[in-house]
Amino acid sequence: MNTGIVTFTIKIINSIVNKLGIRIEFINTNKIPVTISKNRSETIEYSLNKLVEFNINEQFYFVQIGANDGYSFDPINHLIKKYNLKGVCIEPIQEYFQELKNTYKNYPNVSLLKAAVTDKIGNIEMYKVKKTDHNLPNWTKGIASIDINHHKKTNIKGDYIETEIVKSISFDKLIQRFKIDHIDLLVIDTEGYDLKIIEMIEFNKLKPKIIFFEHLYNYRNISDIKLGKTVTKFQDLGYLVNLGESEMLVYLP
Repeated sequence: MNTGIVTFTIKIINSIVNKLGIRIEFINTNKIPVTISKNRSETIEYSLNKLVEFNINEQFYFVQIGANDGYSFDPINHLIKKYNLKGVCIEPIQEYFQELKNTYKNYPNVSLLKAAVTDKIGNIEMYKVKKTDHNLPNWTKGIASIDINHHKKTNIKGDYIETEIVKSISFDKLIQRFKIDHIDLLVIDTEGYDLKIIEMIEFNKLKPKIIFFEHLYNYRNISDIKLGKTVTKFQDLGYLVNLGESEMLVYLP
């Protein structure tokens, strides 16, 4: 089917998602079968949980980029601990990384790396909310970003933001460092950089079975056209796509 038609159709559908907050699933077929679910109790994270549990085996391996403290806003912490999953958690911010170490201190199957995953190797600047008595919501702990303007999307004043220099590695270097030959679950939460990391993956060499990441459409972090192209790309790679308001879950059937 013509890619332009698919993209245009997805653009229309996404406008519905934005207004109604419903879940849409895109299925890779010769047509454009779109399943719209109004059952809001079945969240995208519920689907993630079921997919992980269905696919768990002795070789199961996960990669989590932007793990924060391993607990706050974390969609897989309970799965890692319940099934003693093997994998690696990556977090660049020093104070969060220290908490991450504490979270998984009794889980030897979980490797940790203090770094940001970007298209650069070396040191980069990241912007985080200052650890002061500012009475901001708890979720502000989760908005550290390499984008200097990211905090504005959540209406956090610049006075509350500070810079931290962190180590950065590429996705390819990450794979080499931990000698990863397969990924069953890839989770990305990098506050606006998720799609750039997706673009770094050489799917012809390493094809994660399940990928869960943020697109932040509701924060205008991505255009209708870009979101549509992203969905189409995953479909072309053979993935089924579950599109949420802020996250996307893709998986191989």
